Amino acid sequence: FETDPGTLRGWLERADAFARECREAYDRMDASMRLRRQEPAGAAAEGGKMGNGKQVDVRLDLSGVACPMNFVKTKLKLETLPVGARLAVILDDGMPIENVPKSLEEQGQKVLAQERISEGQWKILVERAR
Repeated sequence: FETDPGTLRGWLERADAFARECREAYDRMDASMRLRRQEPAGAAAEGGKMGNGKQVDVRLDLSGVACPMNFVKTKLKLETLPVGARLAVILDDGMPIENVPKSLEEQGQKVLAQERISEGQWKILVERAR
């Protein structure tokens, strides 16, 4: 086993790339643990504005993802963002829209907006507070 710094650095870079790919695949899973079709490059991370004009830095579509996985995936995505970044999350009606915003606020995050975007779906805007 080689232990020179160059070899170790190469292994660490490969392990880091593998971990990023695993997280990206996990983020694309639906409630039945199937991978959703990947959006075109940049679509998931593109910013923009919500219907109320508030700025969005990153979007996360959790349509069809059941509780508590939708909260877990939202929390994991927030952890990848800097403090002050805004995440728009699409959630289903019922338990997801009832529980996710409340749980995020209980953990100290700022839920800035909540709007119905279609029958059975909502979008929330969360600002990473810590």
